[in-house]
Amino acid sequence: MDSEAHVYLLDGRDENIGLTVRFLIDYLPSSFPIIAHLATPPLGKTRIFTSLHPSFLLENVDSCSRRLFSIGIYVEEKEGDEFPYRYYCSAEAEAPSSDGTQKELIDGHVRDFINTWFLHLELPAKGQLRIGSLNIRWLKALRSRIIYADPCAKYIRPPTPRQDTNISTSPPSWEISQLLVSEIPRAIETSHITRSLTYVQSRLPYSRCIRLNGEAAAWGLIHKDGSVGCIYVEEKFRRMGLAHQVVRKLVDIDLFKNNMEDAQEMQKAETRWNMSDVVEGNLKGNGLFESRALREDGWRYGWECAWTVLSKPEIREEIPK
Repeated sequence: MDSEAHVYLLDGRDENIGLTVRFLIDYLPSSFPIIAHLATPPLGKTRIFTSLHPSFLLENVDSCSRRLFSIGIYVEEKEGDEFPYRYYCSAEAEAPSSDGTQKELIDGHVRDFINTWFLHLELPAKGQLRIGSLNIRWLKALRSRIIYADPCAKYIRPPTPRQDTNISTSPPSWEISQLLVSEIPRAIETSHITRSLTYVQSRLPYSRCIRLNGEAAAWGLIHKDGSVGCIYVEEKFRRMGLAHQVVRKLVDIDLFKNNMEDAQEMQKAETRWNMSDVVEGNLKGNGLFESRALREDGWRYGWECAWTVLSKPEIREEIPK
């Protein structure tokens, strides 16, 4: 692979977001976390940084398939999103190299790109780069700058025909709708990751709750980065398959309605990928996504990632535009 040392900035116009999404589709499934973060509404101010010259993105030339490159994105913090950055390296599309020299080249590329990218984000002196869903392969290369890293197992669902989402064991009084504002405190209380009231409220349109006689029995939501999360079933309603049904209902949500053409295509049940990050130690979450019911729906283990906070490097270089 050829390595690139430069970092180029693309503004977040819709055409540049669409261009980046189209380019990264060829690197699925490893590129899905950054694609979903770019395309999942609501979208704030977006900035795209790439080690590739913009002409490569414009032309989507074949030479990119053997080129080592990085893409970093920032989507303006909105509704309590504490990890507005995502990073992708093309090496993630391949198995880790057993060649020590090649591995050192890749690690150096990752480290140099992230350092240069960080320096041009106009963060305060003690600013931090908060990268969500960072592939765990890069933690060693960045170890001198890591303030915090919360490891997770990433489960992915490739494009799979839509499943029957009816609740087979449901009595007539089951109801399915969005979470209510009054139910937000309980959703926060039962989440393995601390969430703010403002953040959960912003995700209500992308939530699903199963109720019996008006009582919330099970729920979940789609996070701002497109991942399935906050799945919970109240104790007295467990062992009824409700968690599986919540996940299926979330998969059916039309995430990209009124968004770019490529994202609209990606949201269809037959073409859309899905993902979920299960924090280390959440054995019930692992069990859910490794269950027979969700495996039959197409879910499988993908790779390890980490929600990572990095300290700011000291040097500064000119960034091409």
